[in-house]
Formats: sequence, C-alpha cells, structure tokens
Amino acid sequence: MEAEQGNPNWDIIFMDGHGSIRNLADRGFLHTDFEPENISNVKDEYEELIPEDNAYFPIGMHAAGVIAYNTDILTEEEVPKTWEEFYEYDGPIGHADPAVAAPAYPLVSGIFNEWGIEEGKEIYTERFEKGINIYPKNGPLTTGLINGEIHLAALQEHNAYEAILDDEPVDLIWPEEGAPGSLRVVAINKESDNIEEAEQFVEFLMDAETQEFLTSIDSDAASFFTPMAEGVEVREGRPENPEMMLPEAEWAAEYEEEIKTWFADQNVQ
Repeated sequence: MEAEQGNPNWDIIFMDGHGSIRNLADRGFLHTDFEPENISNVKDEYEELIPEDNAYFPIGMHAAGVIAYNTDILTEEEVPKTWEEFYEYDGPIGHADPAVAAPAYPLVSGIFNEWGIEEGKEIYTERFEKGINIYPKNGPLTTGLINGEIHLAALQEHNAYEAILDDEPVDLIWPEEGAPGSLRVVAINKESDNIEEAEQFVEFLMDAETQEFLTSIDSDAASFFTPMAEGVEVREGRPENPEMMLPEAEWAAEYEEEIKTWFADQNVQ
C-alpha cells in the first residue's frame, strides 16, 4: 500500500492493528464518513473503538500475544503468570518481529503503552542483552516453541490454539494483567473505483450472521476471537471476554514509527 500510493491497486484492507490503520487514515489513504446501516450491531462496550471519522470499523479482537509454553519443558506451575515474569524468565523466549508480522506491532505497542515508552525500552534493552529470539512471523515462532528452541513465546492466540488443536506440546496462559489486544478492522481505499461494492463488503463483515460463521469454523484457529457484533458468542474453549491491553488508536499510530525503528535497531545489534 505504501509503495502503490501513486497508483493504488486495492479496494479494501482487512487486518490486525488499529494503530497502523489509524496512521493510514491520518495520512489520507482511507474512505471516511461512511456509516454502515448495521453499525448499531457493534456491542455497546466496543462502540468507542469506532473512530469519529468512520475511517475503519472493528470486526473482532484477539490477543496479539498470550504466554505460550512448551509443555515438555515447563509445567503450568513453572510458567510466568505476568509479562514482567515473562521478560525476566531465565531461559530462551521469543516473539514475532513488529516490523514484519502484522499482529506483532499490537503486541509490542500494548506492552509499551502499559509500561510507558522509556520503561518499555529499558525492559527490552535488558532482555535483548540477556537474549530474546525474534522471528519474522508467528508461524516460525510457533515452530521454535514446539521444537524447544525457546521455552516461552509471546504468541498470537490463533497460533497458540492451532498448536494445541494439533496436539503439539504447547499450552497457554492468559497473563494476569491482560494480553496485548489486536483489533481486526476493515477499511476502504478512498481512491477505489469500487466504493459501493466495498461499502457492501464492510456491511457484510459487520453482520452478526457473518461473525457467527467466522467464530464457528472448527477447522481454523483464527475463529478464536472476540466478535464485535451483538449476540455473537466466542468459540467454545476460549474465555468469553479476556482482559486486553489495547492502546488508543491515536497513541498506537503516533508511536508506531518510533517503536518499530527502535526495536529494529536493537534487534540487529
């Protein structure tokens, strides 16, 4: 999308990370002021996640990172129960690269927002010195956890549940203070030649029947998420409303470049 600014070839973006989408909206990429007919479907507790300019719409939320662990190496009693304990763990840990994996920036921004930018940098600096494995995506991260290359992972919940469903030696902990949240949103290119069709697709995604279908796909771990539409329940086996650490979109957009650049600089040292 960045590369195609002069000649965009996309109509709709559907992705994790409201901060990154807010960043695009602030720079004039997105179609605004569209009000879906079914916008009232959004549950009352999530209405505040809809921006005033309607530049994007929340469809669901999941954990950008839970504490996942290798059950051949650690017992549930030995696993850290908080993020502070996770980063202090005396053994190999890892997570995905926030500059590459879409859910990884929500993970890191959730942590930085919770602790503060400077304290977050201090904690990560100490962990980089101690050792942390950074993987390009959550898939390779999961593989590293399964084969014992790392003991613990700040792992997107979809990947964690997928490993569990596949009977891999993996289990997860929902941290006591909450999991960094990844808000999945849909937005429309303001330069699209198919605005009307794109708006219809947004309506489709916001429909309760669509979200109920998405949470019912037993063959896909991506169905583990918190749906935004009223009356739709989460997939069985997942907490109904887990505590999420979700920065405001404006904050996540403002600090996106700084956090990603700083993280990349530390990662190459």
